[in-house]
Amino acid sequence: MKSTSQTSKRVPTVVRRLFGLGLVLVLAIALLRVFCLRIFAVETPSMEPTVHGVAGDFPGEHVLVRFGPLFDAAELERFDLVVIRRDAGGAPLCKRLIGLPGERLQFVDGDLFVNGERLPSFELPPLWIDVFDQARDAFDEHFHYSKAPESPWEHNARGELVLEGAAIPVGAELGMMLFQRELTDTVRLGDGSLKPGLIQVNDGRLQVEFQLLEELGEGLLRFRLVEAGDLFEVELREQDGMTQVTVYRRPGNEVLVSTTSVPLGTAWTRLTWENRDNHLALRLEAIEGHAMTQMATDYASNRSFGGLLPEGLSSLAPRVAFGGAGVRVAFRNVRIWRDLYWVATGDWGARAQIELGPDEYFAVGDNSANSLDSRHWGPLARHELMGRPVGVVAPGSTRRSL
Repeated sequence: MKSTSQTSKRVPTVVRRLFGLGLVLVLAIALLRVFCLRIFAVETPSMEPTVHGVAGDFPGEHVLVRFGPLFDAAELERFDLVVIRRDAGGAPLCKRLIGLPGERLQFVDGDLFVNGERLPSFELPPLWIDVFDQARDAFDEHFHYSKAPESPWEHNARGELVLEGAAIPVGAELGMMLFQRELTDTVRLGDGSLKPGLIQVNDGRLQVEFQLLEELGEGLLRFRLVEAGDLFEVELREQDGMTQVTVYRRPGNEVLVSTTSVPLGTAWTRLTWENRDNHLALRLEAIEGHAMTQMATDYASNRSFGGLLPEGLSSLAPRVAFGGAGVRVAFRNVRIWRDLYWVATGDWGARAQIELGPDEYFAVGDNSANSLDSRHWGPLARHELMGRPVGVVAPGSTRRSL
């Protein structure tokens, strides 16, 4: 049996060891912060909405950056986020790397061309910028639809949009919910508000959940994306007990792609429909369950619209719409995004190609209409890339990895 004196002698030893371990951890953390990790405050809107700056009562985000021994610029890939410190001086800035050593770059109509070719959609970052979210934005401020006493549209107590469209004939626009705003380089700020943009962007994305309130029968559901003189429309119809999914290009009713899917039934279904750099993609999935349909197709170029358009519009019809005819259906969780759009401003890459040297990089802000970056300064040397953001650490409600 151990004596009380032996036990009492060991207690200080344990305390000393714990204290020593704690001191080592504190020193290690301090060294990491000094030589490998650092937190930077973001104040400007140049990287909205990827990283939020100061907006209203929102204080701006704080970003944890890996640098020093934990950062090697040679390992960077296109579209990585970087923190730069220019030789010309100024505070460190967060940007997105879009050009690598030896490449030729140019911005054309909002798209990035590398070595004379527009980057294909599958090489672009999976970044869509939301311009409408039914959970946060006033629906009637963004959509146009019939509000007459006999309107087929109504909002129920659960916040769903209900289309009582059994009497609407196929082809009529009465059963379509129309996004009434042009797709511009709008961004959502850190306080949740939308800052409207001024520059019209090319591509959009719609996501909506729907539930048939009775069998589809002879009716149909319609989901539309518009660009220039093209209306790309998804139609869902019932055929031989299955669901016929068809993508049309209008005017002209050209069938771009078609497939047969499982019956819709009366369960909630999520549809995601996007057009990015002449690549159309559709995804249908059950909210509960694993049934899913995916379709994709490409087209060469958009047709121009030869008629007169109202001021501020670039396409022959509202850019996004959804609805149906001959059907009773509920919609919820409507969201709309727009694609990245690189504004051709400044003296570098806007009017002509720029060729990067063997140790040069090109970085821009995601909110490109409100960003000072390589388009204005020119290329960056490798030593001006000081680190890579790994996550947002404050405010607490916005913590996330990058």
